[in-house]
Amino acid sequence: MDFRTEYIPKAAAVRLDPRKPAVLLGSCFADNVGSLMRRSLWNAAVNPCGTLFNPASVSRAVAMALDDARIPEPWRGTDGIWRSWDFPAAFAASSESECVRKCAEAAASLRASLASADVLTVSFGTSVVYSLAGSPERTVANCHKQPSGTFLRRRMDISETVALWVRTASALRETNPGLKLVLTVSPVRHVREGFEENSLSKAALVLACDEICRLTENCVYFPAFEILNDDLRDYRFYASDLVHPSHVASEYVFGKFCDMFIDPDGMLALRAGRKLSERAAHRPLVADSAAARRFDEETRRLISEWQESNPLMLTPSEI
Repeated sequence: MDFRTEYIPKAAAVRLDPRKPAVLLGSCFADNVGSLMRRSLWNAAVNPCGTLFNPASVSRAVAMALDDARIPEPWRGTDGIWRSWDFPAAFAASSESECVRKCAEAAASLRASLASADVLTVSFGTSVVYSLAGSPERTVANCHKQPSGTFLRRRMDISETVALWVRTASALRETNPGLKLVLTVSPVRHVREGFEENSLSKAALVLACDEICRLTENCVYFPAFEILNDDLRDYRFYASDLVHPSHVASEYVFGKFCDMFIDPDGMLALRAGRKLSERAAHRPLVADSAAARRFDEETRRLISEWQESNPLMLTPSEI
């Protein structure tokens, strides 16, 4: 007797090679998957511009990366701290110039990563966007705990998201013609918006992704949202906040991702990378013992061999 409906992925038309660089943008689910990729020494640049949740903000980060002129002007809060509406709190600074520098460096880092990447994976978290009340066309990536009256709230139309990301994909291909695009909807629940609004928001994103993939070459949808909600389908696969996936769930979803996109040779590289990173993280019981010294020497030799055979992948010290 079966007690669950397991998602069995089919090999995608777009194939990914973990021996080539990747970029992940979007919600905190991108952070989770990206960390698993890096633990396997996949050279994945993860949210250089910070965690972003809605399609408009992720698209704007790409636009800033591709066009230096788009770096935003920061604003000064009543606490004297300078912040940007396009970047999370980590990019705040005590001076305007320092805030601009941090934002510009992040955009430059993303630009460099996109230029050499084999694939861009985007995780959309919500279709709800906030814009400045005085400038409704100006969406923000982070409200920075400002008063609610500062913003207008709305849900992006499906057609709006589709049009925006078809243009974004086109701009990306001008910079990197061979770039592959994987879209996914984050399974993280935005319960603060309410159960009904969360469902509508996620549904709008799923429909938009389907249309974007239909209209965009080398663009594929990965069903992370569906795997957690229809395959795992149990609160034991969530963290204690009952909103974010647990580590076990993230590992499971990443396994399905690999099954869908990576061929056997690529999987061998990932497994070898994971094994090497775990070996490098090992700490012996007695650090100055002869056995520990032999272990360290062998680890350094294996890392050297790894660098020679996988020049585009990470080494354990870069995780």
